[in-house]
Amino acid sequence: RMMIVEKDNFLEGLQKREKLLRVDMTAHKQTLGALGAHIQAVEARIGRLKEERQLADIAAQKLQMEAASGKLDVERTNIRAVASALENRIDTLGAGVKNNLETEIESMRRSVQPLVAGGYQRDDGAAEAV
Repeated sequence: RMMIVEKDNFLEGLQKREKLLRVDMTAHKQTLGALGAHIQAVEARIGRLKEERQLADIAAQKLQMEAASGKLDVERTNIRAVASALENRIDTLGAGVKNNLETEIESMRRSVQPLVAGGYQRDDGAAEAV
């Protein structure tokens, strides 16, 4: 009977140890689960921080491009204004050349026809002859 009691005590001791081990395992599993969640959170934070840095870099590049675009728009407007001024100058000079040519032809015609230039004779088609 003593042996049975010793065996029962030994079994109870084993059962208590098993129970403690199960409690420890459950606690370790919970700790491992929390550690896994923490690792996921840290990885997500690292990813977020990388994306935030990229976002800031891209936003800065966008601002630089917008500033450059604005400068180019101003330059394009200035070039168009200069081109328009040159076109107006060309038109003005062209009109002046035409007027000077007409004056030149008229004056040359009169210079070779002194009687017409003096008003003593009519010009009968000399203008078309030139």
